[in-house]
Amino acid sequence: MPKDARSPIAAMISVPFQHNRSFGYGTHNHIHNVLKMRPALPFGMNEQ
Repeated sequence: MPKDARSPIAAMISVPFQHNRSFGYGTHNHIHNVLKMRPALPFGMNEQ
């Protein structure tokens, strides 16, 4: 059985996003936005 047939999810690329917003930030009550990206890229490893 081919390796990909056993684990089809192993070859997928995932890039989840997380967005956080804070109001009243700092001395001038600004809006603070933070966008986090956490990419996950599959790669193979061999004996070398």
